[in-house]
Amino acid sequence: MPRLTKATLQKHLHQLDKEELVDQMLTLFTKFKGVNEHFQMEFGESTKGVVDGYKARLRRVFFGPRVRFPRLSAAKKIISEFKKVALFEYDLADLILCRVENSIEFVNGRSYPYENFYRSIESSFAEGLKLIAGGRLEGEFKERCEKIVWYAGHNKHFNLHQNIWRMHQEAFGPAEKPKS
Repeated sequence: MPRLTKATLQKHLHQLDKEELVDQMLTLFTKFKGVNEHFQMEFGESTKGVVDGYKARLRRVFFGPRVRFPRLSAAKKIISEFKKVALFEYDLADLILCRVENSIEFVNGRSYPYENFYRSIESSFAEGLKLIAGGRLEGEFKERCEKIVWYAGHNKHFNLHQNIWRMHQEAFGPAEKPKS
């Protein structure tokens, strides 16, 4: 069976009447979680509900009932799934910083000897900073990023604090001590 192309699908959709198109869209909406979330983000009053759901899933990766060591692949998968439905850079940056915050909270509460985990925190922070700069969202995220720098200061493993502080300085200038 030949693979369906975008042009073939478009031709088929143009042949449908409005009612059949609506039925197709409703079927997609009910059958596929990604389509449902995309429509929630696109047409819902706020993206907060969908973003909060992904944040809760991230939190369970780090602090779920049976978690001894978080699976970085699971956290990456959650971010990748969200990228498919996200419409705004703000929401994606918010979720990536949430991952960084959960990671730092996890390592600050334990002696965690795996360097790849710390490198993952740094690369996620760099990705978040890149999104913030690209979307010109510095005003919305500067204070939160400063808190991340200071919370990372509780951890001396693998130069985490120094590396995050350096990235923050390159993005925003010197970090100030966070308010509370």
